[in-house]
Amino acid sequence: MYVWARSERLLFPTELRVGSIENRIADWAQNQSPVGYLTNTFGAQVASSQLLSGFTVVRSAEGDAFTLGILVPPDRPRQPFKATGEGRVLVDADTAEVRVEQVDFLGPIVIEDSGQSLYFKYLLNGPAAEALLYGRAEADAWREQLQAGAALAPPPTPPSIALPLAVGVTEEQRLPLPPGQYVLVIDNSSRVGRVNPPWNPLNAVGVNPVVLSYRLEVGETP
Repeated sequence: MYVWARSERLLFPTELRVGSIENRIADWAQNQSPVGYLTNTFGAQVASSQLLSGFTVVRSAEGDAFTLGILVPPDRPRQPFKATGEGRVLVDADTAEVRVEQVDFLGPIVIEDSGQSLYFKYLLNGPAAEALLYGRAEADAWREQLQAGAALAPPPTPPSIALPLAVGVTEEQRLPLPPGQYVLVIDNSSRVGRVNPPWNPLNAVGVNPVVLSYRLEVGETP
């Protein structure tokens, strides 16, 4: 079954503002020159185009899949892993690249009832990294600080779960959780978790990223 959704129009104009850029020179240009105006204007145009492009949901015997844009049958959304169990709700399935001294936020993950678990299936390529589970409120506050230009540092609240990620093999972890909302943070830094990326003088120019293909699902705890 294919379900398509597309906006007929936007009720309000799209507004996009770049708050901070990690590179100091680019951040100065953004805030102190006409480059900032051009960036925000162009970004708002891209965002409007994406919002108006709609999305497609596909339901099949292999589970549910979601993608931005309109897919025409028999095309399917690209996903790194297929559904792995009956009765599970898909949260997200994608591939993320996380560079050295960076983190990536996956979620939010909603656990509605007791007796449910988060199923995290992944394949990690590159240096060792780890996954850290936080409550959504703590993770959102931390993310907003980073987006505003704060230096990367761990949040005041420690993670409820710290999971070192195996490299080069497909793994699935089942994490039983109480009802609530959560965010899974992929850490490839030396400032947050316990797994540190290997030192390399070229880390600053983007070498040694970790590439994580993952599928997040919520289902009953057996």
